[in-house]
Amino acid sequence: MANQNLCPKLDELFKKLEAADTTGHLGRAVREVLLAMRCVVDAVIETKTRRTETNLEKVTIE
Repeated sequence: MANQNLCPKLDELFKKLEAADTTGHLGRAVREVLLAMRCVVDAVIETKTRRTETNLEKVTIE
């Protein structure tokens, strides 16, 4: 029973997905999501950096 395929339709579906180069498309889609997340993080960091720079005041000591 361990070697018996319990879901042959699912196996067929996976074979079709592999044949359609789905894994490549999904990989590129995940990369695009990660790049978008990186842009958001960069924007938040830049906003916080600008905010701290504007709060500083230069003082001259004599």
